[in-house]
Order: sequence, then C-alpha cells, then structure tokens
Amino acid sequence: MASSTGQARNVTLAEIARACGLSTPVVSLVLRGKTSGSIRYSQETAARVRAMAKELGYRPNRASRGHFGGRHDSIGLLVDRFFDLSSLALQAIHTEAAARGWLLVVERHVVSDQAIPTLVKEHAVDGLLLPNDVSPKVATMILELGIPAVWIN
Repeated sequence: MASSTGQARNVTLAEIARACGLSTPVVSLVLRGKTSGSIRYSQETAARVRAMAKELGYRPNRASRGHFGGRHDSIGLLVDRFFDLSSLALQAIHTEAAARGWLLVVERHVVSDQAIPTLVKEHAVDGLLLPNDVSPKVATMILELGIPAVWIN
C-alpha cells in the first residue's frame, strides 16, 4: 500500500482486522499460524484473513516478531575478511536462507579485536554461521547465550 507521498508503507494488523471485521488478536494468530485456547477461528476465517493480507500487501515486521515472538527469521554470518568467503559460498548461503524466508545478515568480525559482535551481543539473529577462527571470547558468549551456531571452513 502506498502513502500519499507515493512511498510504500507497512500495512498493520489492525487494518487487516478492520477490513475483515475481526479483532486484531485473531488476525495476529491467523497470520502467525497459531491458535489460542481463548480465541478460536475457522479455516474460512483464516483463508479470508490471508487473502486480505495479500490484497493489502501485508509484510510481517521482523523487528516486532523478534521482540514479541522471540524469532527474527534471520541468520547471521560473521566474517573476518569479506574475501575469505567465496562468492559461490555466499550465494549458496543466501539462496538457502531466502528459500526459507530468512534474512541473511552479514557482520564483519575481526578476530584480533576482542569486541563482541553486535549480532551476538544483541542476540539479533536466530542462528549464526561462524568462521573457524572466531575468538574464544565470542565463541564462549555464543555458547552461553544458547545461540545455535555452525562453524564453517
């Protein structure tokens, strides 16, 4: 949906709810594929909500979903030097993440620098791909935070 300035803007759950004649919590549950003991909806209602969301151009807000649901649908890739990872490997990682609807976030992490990467510090991703030479301090923090990680060579 475009604003009066022609800029695309995010459609809200409340707008979808109004268009469907439903409450915002019902729309939220439907679009997240969830059910609730106190809120029930039919398959027809779910189909109507999804169709309206598509018609209005709804896109989930990753930041909001991460804040309220604990999932960001994103995977982080820490690299020391960008040329250490072949373009084919980066393309394959990106393709697989995109196929699952995930965002790939790349952050430069210099191993000799003892700073904790933002992706780790803020637990801003659901999982990490790490170089073999990640600093012990960072590796320990990743393990302590319980962030799923795969070391790549």
